[in-house]
Amino acid sequence: ACEDKNEHCKSWAFNGECGKNPKYMLFNCPESCKVCPACQDKNEHCKSWASSGECQKNPGYMLFNCPESCKVC
Repeated sequence: ACEDKNEHCKSWAFNGECGKNPKYMLFNCPESCKVCPACQDKNEHCKSWASSGECQKNPGYMLFNCPESCKVC
């Protein structure tokens, strides 16, 4: 199920934390960060980028645009 794991997710998301702290937020607050229910990559290059470590190097972009390849949902 795609749901927030913390009661504060909605307020954190409202304050921009999905972009500021994506590693935590997109995993723990996927509903508030609006990365569900469609867990799919938005770019055809996501799988290769994820394989080369971009989920860790560039989480702000990757976790939003490549959630399936980065395994956050």
